[in-house]
Amino acid sequence: MEQVKSIFIWFVRSFFISRRSDFKVVIMCFVTATTFWFLNALNKDYSTRLQYPVRFVYDDSSFIATRPLPNRISLNVSGYGWNLLRKSILPNANPLQFAIQAPLRTSYLAGITLLPTITEQLEDIRINYILDDTLFFQFDRRVTKQIQLRIDSANIGLAPNFRITSPITLEPSSIVFEGPATLISKLPNEIFIDLPAGDIDEDYSETLPVDYIQNSLITPDQNRVRVRFSVNPFVQEIQRVPVQTVNFPERNPPSLPAPEADVQYWVRQEDARRARLQDFRVIASYDTYNPQDSTVRLSVVMRPGFVQEVAPVVPLVKLRYE
Repeated sequence: MEQVKSIFIWFVRSFFISRRSDFKVVIMCFVTATTFWFLNALNKDYSTRLQYPVRFVYDDSSFIATRPLPNRISLNVSGYGWNLLRKSILPNANPLQFAIQAPLRTSYLAGITLLPTITEQLEDIRINYILDDTLFFQFDRRVTKQIQLRIDSANIGLAPNFRITSPITLEPSSIVFEGPATLISKLPNEIFIDLPAGDIDEDYSETLPVDYIQNSLITPDQNRVRVRFSVNPFVQEIQRVPVQTVNFPERNPPSLPAPEADVQYWVRQEDARRARLQDFRVIASYDTYNPQDSTVRLSVVMRPGFVQEVAPVVPLVKLRYE
């Protein structure tokens, strides 16, 4: 105890030495002594607990791990201080590798079964025992599925009196999803893309995210889609069109309340003048006769191809009997 006390007093007094050269000598002696002690300690044999990195090798093009694989294994090891220090400072340089030949049939590995492989790969230290009793795994087949992308045109928010006047194109038109077979099998055959914009009054061309999938194990080959279509302003027009009777009885046929009927339709503003009376044909078929109220239904059987939402203003008319 007295010896330790003397050394401590000498060390403290050394910090108050007036000459700088003497102070440097003291520091050098201290560093040299510490270095020799450290080097001597590393040449001794020790036992310690080591968290060593592991890597499991399997056919990841055909199988996928559905739970995180163990990335470290706890070992009780013995060896020279140099070797243990190197394994502790640079553990990731050479992780332990274990091959899994049949992933779907491998749900766990007992720690004791890994001992020969670990001993073979860590030759410069001794493995006393493995602290992890069991390592657990969960694998599934890796599969793909192509899913079509769709737009529900009825849910597109257009400005008042605007209509879509071109096909709706999506680029890409489909996306391939890859992941575990159990999850991929639950995916639908179609995914509908929602357009966030409303009151669209000009040609649409936007790139939108495809964020249908929320599971990190499923990956798409594309995560964005470009949506394009054209819109034009429409106006509502009315034409008074002659009505033709069809299949009416030859003897004592009933008559229509009027020989003409108003037909309403929507047409692009610039095409409003193109619609002509002779482009429309309206019939009243006796096959639609309702004896309870003596009515027949009017149908538009011919119309121009550039008009939309064509219908009689009054679809049911009551027949007159003489």
